[in-house]
Amino acid sequence: MLQSKFYNTESKSYEPQTRYVGRSVYASEKTVQVMSDIWEQHLVLHSVAEDGRIVENSVAGYSGEKPEWEVDANEQAFEDYRAHREEFHFNTLKQKAEDEAVKPSVKGRVVKVVKGRRAKGTVGKVVVVMERPYNMGWQSVMKLKLGIATSPRKERVIRNGREYENYADMEWVWAQNCEVEKPEAVDTDAIRKEAQDRAKAELDRLRENAERHNVRKAS
Repeated sequence: MLQSKFYNTESKSYEPQTRYVGRSVYASEKTVQVMSDIWEQHLVLHSVAEDGRIVENSVAGYSGEKPEWEVDANEQAFEDYRAHREEFHFNTLKQKAEDEAVKPSVKGRVVKVVKGRRAKGTVGKVVVVMERPYNMGWQSVMKLKLGIATSPRKERVIRNGREYENYADMEWVWAQNCEVEKPEAVDTDAIRKEAQDRAKAELDRLRENAERHNVRKAS
């Protein structure tokens, strides 16, 4: 719980307000920036907002007037935090998995060349992934280039006294010009489980912080 004053622009005066009732988790010392080049050591109250985020408020007080506060977090506050972190991790991991599923520069994936000046429309399996210079001179940058096999046919090649089997029908294209033909479905159940595990670990750390910092109310 935090009782402080805020400036009402309509009445042009400071008015009291009470926030985070049953949602303040712990208070700890923290270095905060009070001006562009001035930092101070403040006691900071950590509370759980309605959407589950952790919000921090300095309770050091200004102009000689300190706010009233108390660590009073209930189980609902902790659950809101856990749920917020679970959804955050689920969305992040799901997006990462979806991006990975459509990434053409992975050996073994079947890709189609959808743009570029050569081999447009070609479909084949990625068998080589390498970095090569793209563009010329000062505009040159390193980008991924793919060797895609358009058939399973192989041929024997002897180099430096050693014998290799290489794909006979190959096209060399830039990865940025390709798309994965049939992206694998994302395993949302596994992602949900990992998100829950991460959220629980973060909740445990929040409870540990709440137990470690034993300052309970304004003195």
